[in-house]
Amino acid sequence: RAFRIFRALRIITRVETMRNLVTALFDIMPRLGAITALLLLIFYIFAVLFTQLFGDLELSGDYFSRLDYSFLTLFVMMTMEWADVARECMHEVWWAWAPFVTFIMITGFIVFNLIIAVVCDAVAVIESKEDL
Repeated sequence: RAFRIFRALRIITRVETMRNLVTALFDIMPRLGAITALLLLIFYIFAVLFTQLFGDLELSGDYFSRLDYSFLTLFVMMTMEWADVARECMHEVWWAWAPFVTFIMITGFIVFNLIIAVVCDAVAVIESKEDL
């Protein structure tokens, strides 16, 4: 009975625009995988850096005391919830803004520009195939 909700997915096969969008999303999976790998590499580099730089600071939470905590904190920071953590670190170390801003600029570029560019490119390719 609960699986009846999946009947709503039939609209994807009936509406051509929805079908094209889903096709485009499946076409970009390899490129999204490459972007994800790049993002994971950047996360690892910055997690090690932040653990080394800020792991010994007395902060209100365990933001950077272990590598896995650093990964989680960096993920939260990538979603643009980074000001409180940065201010706490800057209260202890005046130059702490530099690695924070660098991380936010790099991950913001990857997430907002590269992923959206890949999706837009895939949709454009699908639309150009239809025009032929």
